[in-house]
Amino acid sequence: ILPEIAVAGIADNAYYNISVTPTVDITDLNPNTTSITLNDETFINGDTITEEGNYVLFVQATDKANNVATKTLSFTIDKTKPDITIAGVSDSVYYNVSVTPVITISDIYLNTSTVTLNDATFVSGIVVNAEGRYYLNVTATDLAGNSETKKIVFTIDKTKPVINITGVTNGSYYNTDVIPVIDVSDANINITSITLNGNPFTSRDTISAKNEYNLVVQAVDKAGNNATKTII
Repeated sequence: ILPEIAVAGIADNAYYNISVTPTVDITDLNPNTTSITLNDETFINGDTITEEGNYVLFVQATDKANNVATKTLSFTIDKTKPDITIAGVSDSVYYNVSVTPVITISDIYLNTSTVTLNDATFVSGIVVNAEGRYYLNVTATDLAGNSETKKIVFTIDKTKPVINITGVTNGSYYNTDVIPVIDVSDANINITSITLNGNPFTSRDTISAKNEYNLVVQAVDKAGNNATKTII
């Protein structure tokens, strides 16, 4: 009868993201010699393996009747998460042009990966044209169970701010006080500048002094779209 070899602590063709401690148990009524190697080097039963890498554990047992039994188990220790790189877009950035997110996932033991844009499956390298707020989520998991997630939020806004001025009109003359009312509309407004003859002006202020006036309104949104309106 061949010696019986049992190995605990690892399984054949398994991947681990933690250290492992293989233990070998040999059962035989007349045991003689035992050889245990790890990657062709002598292995001490019960030692803990901590370093990442591919391993082959080989056990050979011979009894006094020269019955020989062998067992080979291959396994991998991988404690490193997949590396996710996203190019073409950056987190919390506003764009006034179309963008092309490019996702690269690196892991020699990669198992699964998902890429979604606003909860819909997204293919790396596809151009995103439409205006809107986008949530790009990338998740990758390797065979050892290491998982990594990267999330990026970005906005495409190709529309200039809309400037509306009431209370005065271009080229008009008035014989009464005037009250210019300025309204700037933009979902992602960033900076608004209002000047009257080069000096800061506040919407709804009354202009009563006799003079020629140059009212300039400038608006810039977070994507860099800008608009200017001048009333003379």
